[in-house]
Amino acid sequence: MSNREKFEHDLIFLLSRLTVDVTPEVENKLNLLKEWLLKLQKQNVVKINHTVMELVCAKHLIQKNYEIQLECPLNEILTCDLYVIKGLGNLIVEIETGFIPPENALAPLTYTSARLASKIIRYSSFAGKFALGVPPHYILPFPATFAK
Repeated sequence: MSNREKFEHDLIFLLSRLTVDVTPEVENKLNLLKEWLLKLQKQNVVKINHTVMELVCAKHLIQKNYEIQLECPLNEILTCDLYVIKGLGNLIVEIETGFIPPENALAPLTYTSARLASKIIRYSSFAGKFALGVPPHYILPFPATFAK
């Protein structure tokens, strides 16, 4: 099975799990997002671990009547993971999986703290609210500077 086929297979399986308890409208919206992600994967823009988190977050927000755009361009150089609109308000959600590149293996906390601070600074000016989406096993080393 090729990477592309595996990606599609994984998304189909994920959606079969995510749509068990949803209305047909929510299921349709999730399927549209899946198709968009398949297109992006063919362009080598997204990877499966990130995509899974995007769809899990999207399901939750769609059920709360938000409109979702995945991998949404904010300007010429910056794209956010989820751009979310409800009424007159907007929200940006950035997925953080906790990946540490090998070149930062000796200073993972420094790398992660800098990465989180960078995301907060870059994205928060584009929306009324900003959030980080993380898997349940990952505890963020949140920079104290940004805590309320």
